[in-house]
Amino acid sequence: MSNCDVKFTFKGVLLLGGLLWAGSVFGEMRVFTNDAGAEITAELLYGTEDTVTIRMEGGRELTTEITRFSAEDQEYIREWIEEHPRPIDYHFDLRYEKKMTGKKERQTNSHEIKEEKWVYDVVLENRSRVLVEGLEMRYRIYVQSEHVEGKNEKEIFVKDGIIEVPAMENGERKEMRTVSVPVMESVLRDGYVYKSGDRKRQSDYVAGLWVKIFLDGQWIFVHSSPFIVAVVAFLL
Repeated sequence: MSNCDVKFTFKGVLLLGGLLWAGSVFGEMRVFTNDAGAEITAELLYGTEDTVTIRMEGGRELTTEITRFSAEDQEYIREWIEEHPRPIDYHFDLRYEKKMTGKKERQTNSHEIKEEKWVYDVVLENRSRVLVEGLEMRYRIYVQSEHVEGKNEKEIFVKDGIIEVPAMENGERKEMRTVSVPVMESVLRDGYVYKSGDRKRQSDYVAGLWVKIFLDGQWIFVHSSPFIVAVVAFLL
């Protein structure tokens, strides 16, 4: 396991806290005039090229065409929308499958050894309703190992990686593959024992995957397999 990047002794459970984030930009209460000459006191919330969503004094939200306002208010609303673009609600669907890409067996005087290489095939789908460019997928693969010299306990090894994600249209999927991680199973041959009292059979196991999606250096999406939630904090 020496070619993994970091290792942790598995002695307890750390529960990970969640992260909630939201963003919205509100205007100030303002008196608008509609195309019938009636005055409306409202707060601008967000808009598109043709429509604007406002919050009335009583809290009710209303989406209407910009042309329903006076010419002066239309100019004000369009300038406000240009200066306050609506934050994008980034959303992705992420699926992954663990696959073995290599295997070999060998024997020594004392051991029968199996060595394997594993990867994760990841499929990321854009559900943000807009074209998304400049994404970066940072991931961490966790391997649980019993091959701890002189210790009768497990350790967690991790392997980090980064993948630049091509531009994705809404609904588009991208297939990606992580780097490989090695795992090993060793069995003592008959007549041999460990002086330390270690198990006769020792195995490694690819335990989980943690993925974070970044856009322009900002974390916008995270996904982890169930095993990770009960192990260690993500340190990317």
